[in-house]
Amino acid sequence: FLVDEFGVPATVVGFAPVDVLLGVDELVRQIRIGKPEVENLYRRVVRPEGNPRARELVDRFFLPVDSSWRGLGEIPGSALGLRPEWGHRP
Repeated sequence: FLVDEFGVPATVVGFAPVDVLLGVDELVRQIRIGKPEVENLYRRVVRPEGNPRARELVDRFFLPVDSSWRGLGEIPGSALGLRPEWGHRP
């Protein structure tokens, strides 16, 4: 939604310095041509459909919540909060 609603380019990258540099290069390219999109540059690990087991666990323990993002303001449903049934119980 960041691309569609705000025109913000995005990349998915790894943690190695070369991965980060490739991500920066891709963001600059998207800005230069004026075509923001989400580009997965970490295909050796991140699949388009995600990790099914991880997605199942995230859905089980978390729910979407509103969050304030630096430079963007508050975006409804853009973060994850712990589901009440998994919260602290005295």
